Amino acid sequence: MAASSSSQGSQGKETTDELLARLNLQEEEDDDFVWEEELPDLGVPAKWLAIARVHTSRTFSPNALYGDMRAAWNPARTVVWRKIKDNLFTAQFGCLGDWNKAMAEGPWLFRDQAVIMVEYDGFKKPDSIKLDKLAVWAQIHRLPDNFLIEPAVRGMESRIGDVEEVQLKLPAGFFGEFVRVRVKIDINAKIKRFVTCKKGDERVRYQIKYEKLPVFCFNCGECGHWHEECGDGVHDETKFEWGEFVLADNVRYRQPGRGGFGSQRGRGGPRNAGGRGKGRE
Repeated sequence: MAASSSSQGSQGKETTDELLARLNLQEEEDDDFVWEEELPDLGVPAKWLAIARVHTSRTFSPNALYGDMRAAWNPARTVVWRKIKDNLFTAQFGCLGDWNKAMAEGPWLFRDQAVIMVEYDGFKKPDSIKLDKLAVWAQIHRLPDNFLIEPAVRGMESRIGDVEEVQLKLPAGFFGEFVRVRVKIDINAKIKRFVTCKKGDERVRYQIKYEKLPVFCFNCGECGHWHEECGDGVHDETKFEWGEFVLADNVRYRQPGRGGFGSQRGRGGPRNAGGRGKGRE
């Protein structure tokens, strides 16, 4: 009897995909419900709806996330959050201004970890949506004059991600020999430190600096942890191939330590240049 009870308990915890793989469906269970044919057109598609996750494997309180994002965005209208499952949420914005700020003025950090958001239509299976790209502002330093044209900059920066915007002329508050590019990087890839340009037989590398990054590892160059959490945490720091040098000069930095998930914090530039949003002020 006990064995039977245990078997029933384990079956009750099976996921939908596991059940579908194990069970033979009845004809009625496998009969498709077709939205377009069986329901009238509702007329109002989902708008200002995002799906989001935090790039961390650690547990956290959803209410803490909601509160930190509310502090960072300071929305004019209430943002309605819904938890889909652990570390997967939807956020419904109430006006265009709040939507544009949240979607275009990041990256946003929660406890120094990246909050990744994309637009969501409200219909697709949430688990099918890839949340692996983070939009950041990157600086390419000391480009020669002949490369200071948008096609050349886009071509170089496309090697590190999907280019969204190029600023050849620096906004107010920025000074230096660099151009700014807003680019979507793969959050699971190693942070790129250089772009390479080849013209004829000459091959030159130009350094990239990021205006704001989530916590990243000086040992392996990946986001989401720092070096004391990489492997067994014991490393020769003189051999680190990543470090503060990937952060732009207008970024304040602190070593990982207590608090939150424990970490570095990169903060963006002037608020009028797309550098706002720290998670918690």
